[in-house]
Amino acid sequence: AVLAVLVDLDGDDGLELGPLTAALGSSERAGLARLVTDVGAAIAPDLEALTGHEDSEIRRLALRVLASADAPRGAARLAGALVDEVLDVRLEALSLAARLLRSATGGQELARRLAPLLDERLAATDFQERAAAVTATAALPASLAGASVAARLGDASGFVREAAARALGTMRWQNAVPQLLAASHDRVTEVRLATVESLVALGDPRARPRLAELAAADPEVRVRSAARMLQPERP
Repeated sequence: AVLAVLVDLDGDDGLELGPLTAALGSSERAGLARLVTDVGAAIAPDLEALTGHEDSEIRRLALRVLASADAPRGAARLAGALVDEVLDVRLEALSLAARLLRSATGGQELARRLAPLLDERLAATDFQERAAAVTATAALPASLAGASVAARLGDASGFVREAAARALGTMRWQNAVPQLLAASHDRVTEVRLATVESLVALGDPRARPRLAELAAADPEVRVRSAARMLQPERP
């Protein structure tokens, strides 16, 4: 029963009040906004307690719904969830960390608390967890986390290397250009593609010669096309 209630409360864009309200139109839903906020505040303590439930799926969903109902409370529970014994709970926590860090709930204090915890997850055994940790870490200020994300360009998993390459472009961290240039030689097409897209996004002149090489000779057409997206150098 608890699991079913949590599923009903878990909406795509935040807290829901079950399938009936999920089907309402935009004007009707606007009238429910205050009610949803009030319900969220009322159930937040119970949700917080459920994040310590023995059932891992209840823990995972309770954390997710709590973050929608009361973001500060959800943020406060992330530390424990990031070291949960169950992978799915840790993955949920990483996803929520990325969301909260990018939201109004985020801030220097949350970033300071989460930075060392996310750094630990970057070295996790499971490649899915490392990739999710890269995405979450990329939501931190580049000055705080850029080097940690760039280090994952050397990860054993191509999925993690791709995530790191994309994240560095999103972070706009110019210091990563030398490492991205090295990663442009990666044997995995998706990693090279993500690297090229980030180099184009950064627009650093140091990347121009390598991007020209890739545009002319990379074996994958998507990489060649992406490399050609760099704007011509201004005279």
